[in-house]
Amino acid sequence: MTEAEWAEIVADLGDLYRQAPSPRFIELWYQAVAEFPAAVVREAVRLHTTGERGQFMPNGGELAALAREIAGAGRPGFDEVWEEVMAAVRAVGA
Repeated sequence: MTEAEWAEIVADLGDLYRQAPSPRFIELWYQAVAEFPAAVVREAVRLHTTGERGQFMPNGGELAALAREIAGAGRPGFDEVWEEVMAAVRAVGA
């Protein structure tokens, strides 16, 4: 995610919560979520604002945790991957 995309997201958060976060707070937030695509962070913001804790502005850790969940949603779980490995081993022979 670019800093410009993050600036848009922060502006949206400021509008939603009627607060103007400090530049340092914005920088710390960005460090927490910079690794994720902007679409994932926007979805994390949406989930936060519509969830139980939505009455409070999220911190970077909360957004990062939600972004991690969203980003990993399409990945197979351990059991599914292990089943694929075992099927490949059986196909080739142990």
